[in-house]
Amino acid sequence: MKNFMTLLLFLLVYNSVSAQKPISTKDASFQEIYKQISLRSSVADGKKIIRKWDRDIKMFAEFGITTNMKEELEKTLQEINPLLGAIKIVWATNKEAANFTITFDKQQKTGYNLTWDIAGNIQKAAVNINKEEGFNEDEQNQKTQQFLVKSLGNFAFSDSDIKNAKATECLIAYYKTGLTLFDIEVIKLHYSKGVETGMYQKDLERYLKGLK
Repeated sequence: MKNFMTLLLFLLVYNSVSAQKPISTKDASFQEIYKQISLRSSVADGKKIIRKWDRDIKMFAEFGITTNMKEELEKTLQEINPLLGAIKIVWATNKEAANFTITFDKQQKTGYNLTWDIAGNIQKAAVNINKEEGFNEDEQNQKTQQFLVKSLGNFAFSDSDIKNAKATECLIAYYKTGLTLFDIEVIKLHYSKGVETGMYQKDLERYLKGLK
């Protein structure tokens, strides 16, 4: 409970500061957070690499998504798409045509899974929302959008994944729907031409240094 209250206080203070001061990808503290959440271990050699989508994300939601949930998700898609460079997120006409599915299976826990190729290109994503786990519709909206944004780069946000959890928990809109300013800059940087799929840490650091 103490950790939760500390995090909540941090979010309130951080968002207040962010509203007054624009976020810059050239800022050293931003770059450090970005590296922590975007560089993930490679299956091939164990070194940390960048993962991202290299194709359009074709989304399909199975029966169970409400009109309100889809409308809120659509608003977020409209925010995300201009940040993705050459690719975009679209709705698939059926599940077979989709590479990003949203299900509401009561037999599975709420969460998401990704698959990627050996180079680090994300190929598929699957989100599940178990409505029986006590989530109201607002929380279901939040979870769906959180998983969507996190899936854009296999971004890490938990204590076990990153060193500076308190700083990065403010990302990916944990207490609201839609994107934060930090979310926008993370996605925009991740899908910029200079950040490449499979990029190692030393190469990413060289690129980020060149932004200053």
